[in-house]
Amino acid sequence: MTSTVSSSSNFQSIFDAALSEYTKQTGIDLAVHPSAQTLQNSRSAEAILALLEDKAKQFQAYPTEIAS
Repeated sequence: MTSTVSSSSNFQSIFDAALSEYTKQTGIDLAVHPSAQTLQNSRSAEAILALLEDKAKQFQAYPTEIAS
């Protein structure tokens, strides 16, 4: 059990550092991004997958929207 808690704590610190670095480099705070709120409100893996699939479709369509 101790290794699980330690691993979880280690993951959290790495994740927090990555979010902080991303914010510094991009100026975008993912913690307050609208998609973050949607993910936090998701109650199932299917809901999360649907959100990610929608974002992937939007991303794929993006280059064609610029060219139009």
